[in-house]
Amino acid sequence: MVVNIEQVWATVTFNPNPPVDGQPFTITSSGGPGTSLSLYGSCGCNGNCGEGSGSSPYTLTLAAGQYNVLDSSDSSCTSFTVIPATVPEYPYGLGLVAIFMILGYAVIKRRAKAR
Repeated sequence: MVVNIEQVWATVTFNPNPPVDGQPFTITSSGGPGTSLSLYGSCGCNGNCGEGSGSSPYTLTLAAGQYNVLDSSDSSCTSFTVIPATVPEYPYGLGLVAIFMILGYAVIKRRAKAR
């Protein structure tokens, strides 16, 4: 039995990778500039959930979720995920909590001692 296996090459790249919710990112086809790219939602490249289209390099901004891009140069469908944006942590939050805990302890101890 003879089996032919072809090398599978990535046909689209994302910059930055992975894309982040609400931040612009670029989809580039290995087919070269001007290659048609079609964007679909989570239903796949054959569904009726088209989100838009453009030519490579295609810059856009999307909400967090699962998407697919159809590359016209080789009819490949590539699935990708736009990750949710992270909420920055407050740099002084833990220190303020510690200060308020010490003040609260002092007030409670003082009132308990006064009785």
